[in-house]
Amino acid sequence: MIFLNSKYSQKKLTPLLLGFISVIELLLVSKISDLRPHLGNWVYKSIEIMNFNAPSDNLYGPGSALLLIPFIWSGPTYFFANMFYIFVGSFFYCKISQKITKRKFRYASYMSLVLNPYFFWLCHSSQDTVFEFALIMLSLYFIINNRFILFCLFAFLLSETRSQYWVFFLLAASIKIYFGIKNKSKVKKVHFLPIVLLFAVMGFNQYTYQSPSITLYSGETLAYGNSRYYYLAHPKFDVDVMLDEAIPRDYKKINEVEQFSQAEKNDFYTKQALQSIKEHPKQAILNLMQKLDSTIFISQKVPNAPGYFKLTQDGNQIRIVDERLSWSLILGLLLYQIWRGIMLILFISVLAIFFYNVKWSKVRLQSNDFWLLLPWTSTIFVTILYFSETRFKVVPELLLPLFSLLILSKFDKHKVA
Repeated sequence: MIFLNSKYSQKKLTPLLLGFISVIELLLVSKISDLRPHLGNWVYKSIEIMNFNAPSDNLYGPGSALLLIPFIWSGPTYFFANMFYIFVGSFFYCKISQKITKRKFRYASYMSLVLNPYFFWLCHSSQDTVFEFALIMLSLYFIINNRFILFCLFAFLLSETRSQYWVFFLLAASIKIYFGIKNKSKVKKVHFLPIVLLFAVMGFNQYTYQSPSITLYSGETLAYGNSRYYYLAHPKFDVDVMLDEAIPRDYKKINEVEQFSQAEKNDFYTKQALQSIKEHPKQAILNLMQKLDSTIFISQKVPNAPGYFKLTQDGNQIRIVDERLSWSLILGLLLYQIWRGIMLILFISVLAIFFYNVKWSKVRLQSNDFWLLLPWTSTIFVTILYFSETRFKVVPELLLPLFSLLILSKFDKHKVA
């Protein structure tokens, strides 16, 4: 009985311990980073929402602004919010990892989180990564445990924080509906909630911002990701910084763009992106190849170069603005490359075992295990359409070693040959 109680207590305390370790690591990163926290970027939207007004723009969804509201007192850095949400994300990451029955693999999953230095760097300096981390872990925890209403709550906030996750949200609902039909059971009405929420958001955006688009920055992002120069920028340079001057535009109308409303700009850049694909098919194919490579196979951080570089408007010169080189940053990027290299080898090895072995009936895989892959796989669809950077994929990639170790644990338990 004492042993059982000790084991039960350990299961309860480990998520708290991992949460506190993550907070400590975040504090250490804050001491060496040359960047400041950027959660304060959402303050103006938070105040608008607190005053019961619609956010004044829809360049990004209101998710981050909503999550910052409880910490509006902690300005000007709002670093308490960073610490709180990394604790929450780490807590539920640990709760998900506890599905791994073999202790050596479970501990390896814990270590995989804390040994990813670039993730903590982004949780410190990015304006939404720490929110994304907390929400994706909460969403997965609840859908794995078949609590769909709570999943919808956090996945909806996630989608309104990073619009790429609308694909994840809707795919999760579609999978639930599909299996309900396949198993000839009654499809639950609640599984249609994500679709209802999508149309509600689109209707609200049309009424408030004169466009049903989920985000009014999507057109410009699409233009960057489908520029004729994109393949020159990635994976080495930051796309939106490098192509700011050289991005293909209708130069006869460029002065008019500054007079456009956000909705008009969104439509304008969307048309420019489609025009660029049509006029430069060779570059479009190279762009697609580079997007897939940067998303899946490359081991370095994307963009590789940490500083600021610009392609001149004529497309003939690259101007070095600021290299931003420091030993702490270089060491962090090296450690991240080691982390991602190991992660890729582990994940591809597990996939190879998965497809090669014919005795999966003995492994007793559960369909809930595969929810861990959905955030990452759904992101690939967005990447192909727009473009990829490490800050857009670093959180869903945390789930790949967790999934791999879960599968290895089941192989080890059942001794599948």
